[in-house]
Amino acid sequence: MRHFVVFLIFFCFQAEGKENTYSRSFDLTWEAVEGARSYEIEIYQHDQSQLVFKKTVQDTRWHGVIKPGKYLYRLRAFDYRGVPGPWSELEEVIVPLSPVTIIEPTSNAIIRSDSKEQVELTIKWSRNSALSDRFHVKIFNNASQELVFETETDNDVIGVSLPVAQSYRIQVLPISSQLQIRGIEEEMVPITVTVWGGQLSAPDLKIPDSLFIREISWTPDPKSRKHHVKIVYQKGAKWVRLFDKKLDTNKVSIPLKWPGGKYRISVTSSADLFQTSTVTHQEFELLAGDRSEKAELIYQVRRSIDSFRGWYVQLSYLISELQYTLIASIPGAQVTTIFSTLTGSGRLGIGYLNDERKIGFLGSLELAGLINQKGENLLFSYFDACGVYRTRITDLDDLRIKFGIFYKEMPLGNVDLNLLKVTEYRNLNLYGPLLGFEYWLSLNTSLGIQAHLYYGF
Repeated sequence: MRHFVVFLIFFCFQAEGKENTYSRSFDLTWEAVEGARSYEIEIYQHDQSQLVFKKTVQDTRWHGVIKPGKYLYRLRAFDYRGVPGPWSELEEVIVPLSPVTIIEPTSNAIIRSDSKEQVELTIKWSRNSALSDRFHVKIFNNASQELVFETETDNDVIGVSLPVAQSYRIQVLPISSQLQIRGIEEEMVPITVTVWGGQLSAPDLKIPDSLFIREISWTPDPKSRKHHVKIVYQKGAKWVRLFDKKLDTNKVSIPLKWPGGKYRISVTSSADLFQTSTVTHQEFELLAGDRSEKAELIYQVRRSIDSFRGWYVQLSYLISELQYTLIASIPGAQVTTIFSTLTGSGRLGIGYLNDERKIGFLGSLELAGLINQKGENLLFSYFDACGVYRTRITDLDDLRIKFGIFYKEMPLGNVDLNLLKVTEYRNLNLYGPLLGFEYWLSLNTSLGIQAHLYYGF
């Protein structure tokens, strides 16, 4: 009789009976032997110490029930006379443990967390067999297929911390330390869970304090990826929507062509598998007309110039050089400087401008001093009271016309012609009507040029 070769082994495993009588069924299929009428199957313990099963079948397929473990089996054929052929070589077969059933979380579960970082996930399963004493747990990221967690445990429940806003695949493989076998991955039914993160923080709007807004930005939650922006314009009693888009950036441009008036912006932030933020609202105003950078500079300078009205105070201190010059009354004589010194003068002014910032008045008091050749400190004063009229030539300047009265002390000195020294000082008192012009030209909001011209009659 001819030898035969096992052609195919197909296992269809299934748990049968209670835990203490746990067994699995499987199908064993082989290639037919020419002239064979029946086949005999023997299954031994892996160490060949005990014959576990012996069976004669007529077909080239056998359906058996056996406990999980490692076994050796062999086959032989019988001809029509009942004469057996030789045994096949002993082959190893492993009957794997039955797959576990994951109880918690359920498959396709959606888990919502209040955290935006990690979630504490409990995984629980049923053992399905008293032979399973350890379990191999794997968790994969569904998007990247990356293994994110792996462990072995004696328990049938574990806790694991996982990043939120991800979808995971969980599988648990049973292990028998005594039999040195485990379940097979092909039989496992992994479960999929989706973990949602907490609510994103509301965006913090950064709207410039200006009527010349060309861009609005906001500080988003670091986890956010999209921002839904709505901008409406108040037209009479209604709000008209001018912008409604989802943006990838944290800023939005304000077109220069939009009309002046009141606006309201609303922003919400979102990201995949995160709860959308609450809505942030804020109103703002735009100036009608030109809102270019040049127009904004002119507006700011003009506002800086016109920023005060009503009562105001001026304070100043000036350091200058004073020269005493000898002028002879003889025609053709030379002019000789005989003494120069630094002088300091402080001025205090109190003024008022009406609401239109056109008409007002200003009173100024000035006190100046110098140290003469003798080391003496000399003081002289100045006072004026004027009406003020304000106008402008361009958008960046300010012209002030002053008319009133003044009083001024001028320090004069008597000169010793032999020593060419000032020997005596006295104040020359001047007073009368005053006409003055002040011109202010602004270069920017904090720097400018001033020119003053005063004429006393």
